Amino acid sequence: MRGPQAVAETFSGRARGARVAIIDGRPGLVWMAGPKPRVVFTFTVAGGRVTGIELLADPDTLAAMTIET
Repeated sequence: MRGPQAVAETFSGRARGARVAIIDGRPGLVWMAGPKPRVVFTFTVAGGRVTGIELLADPDTLAAMTIET
């Protein structure tokens, strides 16, 4: 999807359970089920604006990340 309106509509209400976190030294969000991270949201920022959002849910990928909540 592209454009701020499309992104806002997609995430509206869906990321409420996500917490602010430091992911591999960078700001992001993490959604956890119990003590385990299930989805990590990482952001690309350019010119002071979020230009990309990546959702990562692969258990092996998440296990290799440093996630601080």
